[in-house]
Parts: sequence; structure tokens; C-alpha cells
Amino acid sequence: MDNNTNEKSKQYKCGQCSNTFTRECHGGRKPKFCSRYCGDKHKHNKYKKENSTKKRCKCCNVIFMSNITKQIFCSKNCSAKSDQNKLKEKTCNGCGKTFDGKRSQHFCSDDCKEEIRECLECHGDFTVYYYTPNKFCSKECSGKHHAIHECFCERCGKRFIGHKDRRNRYCSRECFYEQTGFKLKDYKYLTRLTDVSSRQRAIKYGVEYERIEPIKVFERDNWKCGICGEDVDERLPYPNHRSVSLDHVTPLSKDGTHTYDNVQCSHFGCNTKKNNRVPNEQLVSV
Repeated sequence: MDNNTNEKSKQYKCGQCSNTFTRECHGGRKPKFCSRYCGDKHKHNKYKKENSTKKRCKCCNVIFMSNITKQIFCSKNCSAKSDQNKLKEKTCNGCGKTFDGKRSQHFCSDDCKEEIRECLECHGDFTVYYYTPNKFCSKECSGKHHAIHECFCERCGKRFIGHKDRRNRYCSRECFYEQTGFKLKDYKYLTRLTDVSSRQRAIKYGVEYERIEPIKVFERDNWKCGICGEDVDERLPYPNHRSVSLDHVTPLSKDGTHTYDNVQCSHFGCNTKKNNRVPNEQLVSV
């Protein structure tokens, strides 16, 4: 057994450090490096050579090769000797004391970077760094400041603050789902419960529109597809082709309106296959 193992073990020369190493070879590709570190270093040097360009050091005017676009010095010594990184006497913008710092330093310590501001809502003092744009001490103050009216939840009657540019009907997602009859796990399929995209398309085409609750349309049509006439399973999630969707009898692109008179319950597959055809041209079933 020892003779067989000695025959399989061979001596190789590392392609990076040139040291000889022994490694058992059981067929396949021959090892070129003594360790993984030498292999990664060899790849890095190869990439560096292929992407390196000639540059002139701004300190000693020596030509050197580099693959870093922003490198302007040939070594760390030249970088330390340059005027850009020399320590100079500067005045702290926070406490006003003098200190030795680089060109980009404006404060002598991290404590001087902190700034005391007044909250626009509660008028209390809070501490932040000078470069942060915070104007409020908390999210609650930010929400109260941007609130334009007080609302009452349509389900539980709870009083809550309505935010800017938002229609507020429910105080939480739980109330929204319980009111519409869907569970929290259906959060990904909110498009089947709202008509926001349809109203945006109606504005684009310049046709009449109103706020529509798809659930009321589905219950009005008894969960039957208005295209093929078959029942729609309300438990199937989008994008199943048998799931429920809101269909416009006359498409919005053909001067159809986004109103209760022009919408109907349909299968998602039937709605997709119908495309933008008018009732006389639409296809039957999927």
C-alpha cells in the first residue's frame, strides 16, 4: 500500500511562490499552486497586469503602473509627503478650538459633529449629526406634522390621523382585510381589491371614472364570469387563470368608462384573452 501511495504522490512547483510541494494526484487536472492563497494571489496579479495603465506620480514624478483609476501616488510615502494629506492647523466648526487635521476634517472629534435642533412639531430639543436633514425628533412628530385631517375607521370607528395625499378609510390593515373579507396572507394580491391602476388608465385615456370597490362588483355578479358565464372561485390567488379579476365591458382604450355600469366580474384568463376587444369582437371562454 505504501508503494502505491508513493507512486501517486508527485512533486510540483508552485506557479506563484516557486516552492516545491507534494500532493497526491488521483487523475484529472494537475495542481499548479501549493495553496489556495497562492492561487488567488496569482489571479489577482494577472488581473492587475491586464488592466493596469501608466501613470505619473504627482509627488516624485516617477512613472508607475496601476489599475486603480483614482490613484495619483506611486507609494504610501509619496501620499504622506503630498500637500493634500499633510496635517495643518485648522479650527473646529463645533467648539472653535484649533487642532491638527487633514483638508477634509472640519471637526476635532465626533462629539463636535453633534448638533442640537428644535423639533418643528413638539418644539423640543433633540441631538443629531450636522449632516443629517432631520427636522423632527421622532416618527410620531413627523406624522402629526404632515397630517391634514382626523379620520374615523369605517369598520371599528377608531379615531386616527389621516396623512397627506392618502385616502384614509381604515385605521389598520387588519380592519381593511376584515372589511373586504380577505385574510392577511392575501396581502400580495391587493391589486384584485383596488381599482387604482384602472383609474390611472382612465385619466390617461380621458374617460369618465369613479371609485369602484371590486368586491361589490363581484358580489353583484354572484361571482360569475361575464365573458364565459362560468363560476369564479374566490379562493384562487392571482395569477391563476381561473382567479377573479375586474373586467371593463367596453375597454378604456375604446372610449369605455370606469363606472359600475361598465365593469363586470371575470376570470383572469378570460380577461387577458379578451384584451381590448369590444363585446361584439371578444372571444368566448379560455
